[in-house]
Amino acid sequence: MASLQFTGVGMALALYLGALAACAEAPSDEQIEAGVRSVTASAIGLSVQEDAIEVSSIERTPTRMSWQAETPQGSYRCSSDERGQLPECTPLDS
Repeated sequence: MASLQFTGVGMALALYLGALAACAEAPSDEQIEAGVRSVTASAIGLSVQEDAIEVSSIERTPTRMSWQAETPQGSYRCSSDERGQLPECTPLDS
């Protein structure tokens, strides 16, 4: 039986977004951005502080999320599943 592996950050974001989805209120833009910054830091894998990451162009569909991230190390185009799991970030050309 295959098991799924989740990063700690991805799992925390998934639980957080799941808890928010269970509530009547949708997550605020600030909450979504904080989760996306956390997932970005995990995906890049560099010693990037979450507060040094600026995210923009967040797009959400029922199955995917995508965004652009500006970090001290460069710009990235990132995506993940709808829960912030399995993030991928690709460097953008300067």
